[in-house]
Amino acid sequence: MPLIALGGVIFGWIKFFRKDADLDSLLPKGFIAAWSADKVSGLTRIAIVDDQVSDFPVGELRKGGFQIKTFKQVKLSDIDILSDFDVVFLDMKGVVKDDPEYGGLKLIERLRSSNPYQKICAVSGQTFDPTATRFFKLADDYKKKPLTAHECKDVIEQFAGGIFDPGKAMEHGRLAFSRLKRKARINVVTAVRKFVASGKWRDVDELRSSVLAEGVNDHDCSAVLKLARMIAHETD
Repeated sequence: MPLIALGGVIFGWIKFFRKDADLDSLLPKGFIAAWSADKVSGLTRIAIVDDQVSDFPVGELRKGGFQIKTFKQVKLSDIDILSDFDVVFLDMKGVVKDDPEYGGLKLIERLRSSNPYQKICAVSGQTFDPTATRFFKLADDYKKKPLTAHECKDVIEQFAGGIFDPGKAMEHGRLAFSRLKRKARINVVTAVRKFVASGKWRDVDELRSSVLAEGVNDHDCSAVLKLARMIAHETD
């Protein structure tokens, strides 16, 4: 084979493998410029963890296009389920079977370690409890129950605007990728492409499993999943 032709083949393979391992190759053209705040309401996954779900206008929020899931009680072992949500409204008492009194504090500590991009709004129907100081400090916001739809919407939109900032999402995704070995990068890019093409951007279970199988830690997995959901939502 002539050297020129061989060089072309080699260059083509190099270009192919670069693209195959390049997170940026997944981004739609003009991704940052095309992104707008009105896209986050349907994208944001919200969990309400409270034994008095009636204190939240769940039906009204769902009619407004928000993805809401409610939990009257959870276990501390449910951390993987809860860490997938973007926004969590969390009460401290009566919500964790393992520790009805102060389980919410243990839960918020674990959530902070599991997903640093998640936003948590602490909620309470009681007067301020001095023993709950750490619980409220670990939260991103605090609201007194019951909450109106307007209050919930304000919290969600404020949180979501920061979570789904396209510039930051790309920065976090690239940082996560920089810590992966080449083979893992290729496999993660392949998994994200498959996820985007599926059109099922609300269901990240399979993608999460694929990313974690490459030895990605929880923090970096959260960054990849967030960016993948934004790309899939943009191209849907």
